[in-house]
Amino acid sequence: MKSLIKVVACVFFVEIIIFVSCKKDSTGLVDNHLPPVAKAGADTSVNITSCASSNFIGLDGSHSFDPDYDIVSYLWTKISGPSTGNILNYTSAVARLVNFLPGQYALELKVTDAGSRSSKDTVRINVTGPGEEYDLDVTINTGYSFYNNYEDCYYYYPCAYYDMLTIQANFNFPPIGEFNFYASEFADTAIGGHSQGANMNLYAANGNNPGVWGASSISFKHLIEQGGGSFSGTFKVDGGSAQDCNQRIFDSVPPLAVTGNLDTTTHAINIRIKGKTYF
Repeated sequence: MKSLIKVVACVFFVEIIIFVSCKKDSTGLVDNHLPPVAKAGADTSVNITSCASSNFIGLDGSHSFDPDYDIVSYLWTKISGPSTGNILNYTSAVARLVNFLPGQYALELKVTDAGSRSSKDTVRINVTGPGEEYDLDVTINTGYSFYNNYEDCYYYYPCAYYDMLTIQANFNFPPIGEFNFYASEFADTAIGGHSQGANMNLYAANGNNPGVWGASSISFKHLIEQGGGSFSGTFKVDGGSAQDCNQRIFDSVPPLAVTGNLDTTTHAINIRIKGKTYF
């Protein structure tokens, strides 16, 4: 007797369903588009040698992109930095920063696509050069010249008689380099008067000629008459090379502090000048 064996093959079908999250726009329609990506460029530092109006710094947002290829607008905005500085072509991918002074600038690029989706990126630019603030702290050791009742018949006729003091020295001030110091004081002895202080100058000797000048509250003539010794006073900066960038840059800057010692025997003088100023 033969046996009949029946084999039943069963096939199982597995249905896999993938759910995709879709965003709806304001009209209720599904929005599968992606936002653009803003690229404002790499942070950088720029050194300028003058504050000429022709100076500019390029801003390049051309590497911004949109996965859907539908960027419709660019917008550059200065979000921090000195009050100076304007952006030309601020609605273009490539723009320019102009009319700027040294300082730290943060510039933001906003990129928007056809679906009003947007993204932002910020580039930071550090500008150095004329008009930059420095913490000045220098010590000068040198000699001085003093003429008592000096007769000047070359520039004046009839002859003029006055007291004259001059101080000259060189010193190093990083990062600018070598500086020159010059001070002078005059008093009209013909009328028994005294000057109330010396005129002081600091100027670089590196060819770029940044410098400051103004009046000191110290009367070196009085100090010499008293036999020398220690002194203290101020150096009020009235002008300097930084005014090429901003005519009123020194208006709110406190005077520099001046201290030191004068030796009438050796005609040696030690001067320390300390404080914030602009070059």
